[in-house]
Parts: sequence; structure tokens; C-alpha cells
Amino acid sequence: MERNQLLLAINRCPEVSRARSTPNHPCSQIVGSQQAGAFQSPEPWRGHIETAPILFISSNPSISGEETFPPINWTDKEVVAHYQGCFDKGVPGPYQIDAKAFNRVQFWREVRGRATEILGRVAVQGADFALTELVHCKSKSEYGVTEALPLCTRKWLEPVLEQSCAKVLVVLGKHAETACSGLWSLDSSRKVHLNVQLFGSDRAIVFLPHPNARQKRNLASQTTEREQLRLRALAVQ
Repeated sequence: MERNQLLLAINRCPEVSRARSTPNHPCSQIVGSQQAGAFQSPEPWRGHIETAPILFISSNPSISGEETFPPINWTDKEVVAHYQGCFDKGVPGPYQIDAKAFNRVQFWREVRGRATEILGRVAVQGADFALTELVHCKSKSEYGVTEALPLCTRKWLEPVLEQSCAKVLVVLGKHAETACSGLWSLDSSRKVHLNVQLFGSDRAIVFLPHPNARQKRNLASQTTEREQLRLRALAVQ
């Protein structure tokens, strides 16, 4: 599937309407956690996934009131621009997230910090790193993620990763770590896995704490200096 078509397909996932009408649907909890009239649509990814050397993968997008999301009346072009170009500097439009808005979101600040550590210089959001999730519907405190995860990953994870050129995949948090280590047959007790063949590309997989975790989250506390150098070499190729 072409990249923009995939983005729109995830944003308009047909499982949302099925979950509303089927109580035992695996997505019914996470979809039902939002009011239908004010539903924030599934988030495919943020940033230029096709060129960013680092891709962060977390459990699902949270609802904090800080992030923007496409209203139902936006055109396909506006929705695509919102998710792919929302972090781009100097791009006008309703999808623009400037530095001030970016810095208000702790998750984004933390992710940029991890990307900066990997690259050895200040990372540029959207260009140096992109963000995606295993479950694309939003909820607070990962509500409904466990139930929705098998269906959502089966439906969308491979197509998303096929669109990503990232050599370094950073998996954030226990939910995502458990899911990805199982899906990719990796030992989650190891924080860094090199030379992992995933969907046609050779990648490095890094397991790091969630940005909200109450523990040391920086790269130096979770990986060795040798591993950090290997990750940097891959990310700056």
C-alpha cells in the first residue's frame, strides 16, 4: 500500500465502527473510552517515517489535550500533512506544531532527548526521528491496549514498518517491550539487539523505559558505551 494511502487507512480504521457496534470486539474498550461525538481518530505516525533514521514505537497515543488531531471535515491532503509534516519548521497550516507546543508535551520532549543521545547532537523532530504506536487508537493510561493489541499489530504493524527506513527502532515501555519481544522473538532482558531482520531491512532494536516511567530513562543508564556507539553509527549512516 502506498504511504499516504496507509496513513489514511489507519486514521480511518474500519475497526472503530465495528468496535462501537460489537461489545466483544477487541477494540471495544479503547474505542469506548472516548465519546463518539468527540472521538479523536487513530494516529498512524508522526514525522517523516520514510526518511527518519530513528523510529520510536510505544503502546498507544495518550489523550492529554495538548496534541492536535484532524477534525472530521479535513481533506485527505490536510490529514496527511498533519501527521507527516506537523513538526516541520516554517510550514504554515493548521497541522503545524511549533517549538512551544512541542515542548509542552513531556512524551515528545523525552523522545527527542533519547534521539539526541543516539545521534550525539540535538535531534530534529520529524526529520531525525518519527513516532508510531502498536495500537493506534488513543486512550488515557494505556486503557484497552492489552485487548486491542493483537488485532492492531496484525493489521498495521508490518505495513507501517515497511514504510520506515529507520535503522534504529526504539521500543518504549513495558507494554510495547513485551509485545515486540514476543512478535520478533527477542530476549527482552537485553536492551539492544543488532542486525535484526524486520520486514526487508536490517535494524537495531532498543528497549527503553516509557518516558513517564519512574526510573532512569536515558540511554547511558540502559545501554553500554559500545552499544551506544553502534547505534549512533547506524543512525548517522
